[in-house]
Amino acid sequence: MSQERLTERNDLRAYLDAELSYPVTLSTVRDRLGQVTVIAPDSDESETLASIVEHVDDDSYESADELFETVVSRLPDAYIGRKYYDDRGSSLAVAGSPEDESL
Repeated sequence: MSQERLTERNDLRAYLDAELSYPVTLSTVRDRLGQVTVIAPDSDESETLASIVEHVDDDSYESADELFETVVSRLPDAYIGRKYYDDRGSSLAVAGSPEDESL
């Protein structure tokens, strides 16, 4: 069973592609990669793949991209970086809203 620790989304996608043959069943994902830890980018949070896909209803995945999208869609907010960030700025001025702030 793998004890990998993944910190980047691209690392996770590549890892899922390299470690599994597709199509793959969810039970195989849990058995082979369930202990892989996914680490949140800007916090101390981490989750195992087994806990991330614990309540998934899909039985199988046709590709690494399909599995990756399922995993990413189930990650808590700590994994998405700056929530609601838009580098294009707002095109609408809203009365009483704070000014956009550059970090």
